[in-house]
Amino acid sequence: MLAALGRAQLERLPGMIERRRSNRLFYAELIADVRGVSLFAEPSGLSGGPTSDNWWLTAILVDQAEAGVSRDQIRDALAAQNIEARPLWKPMHAQPVFAGATAILDGTSDGLFVRGLSLPSGSGLRAEERDRIAATLTGILGSPRR
Repeated sequence: MLAALGRAQLERLPGMIERRRSNRLFYAELIADVRGVSLFAEPSGLSGGPTSDNWWLTAILVDQAEAGVSRDQIRDALAAQNIEARPLWKPMHAQPVFAGATAILDGTSDGLFVRGLSLPSGSGLRAEERDRIAATLTGILGSPRR
């Protein structure tokens, strides 16, 4: 029974990935001209290069000094409109369970955690929801500044 359910879900997977790809492209266009805000993605994921992206999650990186707004201010503006956004994953070495574990660090994961924000990107995201997200992001990020 579970295998049959899994197989049925796999048949839906290409459409789900395409909708998530559409969401990523939507965000890419929305922030294209905003200084200090960029997509967190593999280098060729948007350009169709030799690497493969599953488009499952869309996140932005915010340079507060350049953008004039922090990741948390963006998240708070979205939350005020009942739109959920989350920081990128907390690095493993910062998790309490790994407090005593050996870690080799160069600051990359901590920097991504501080600057990264995961945006709504589910395959069920509707056009009117994207419009609401766009209006909120435009409101907090202002007009293009590049």
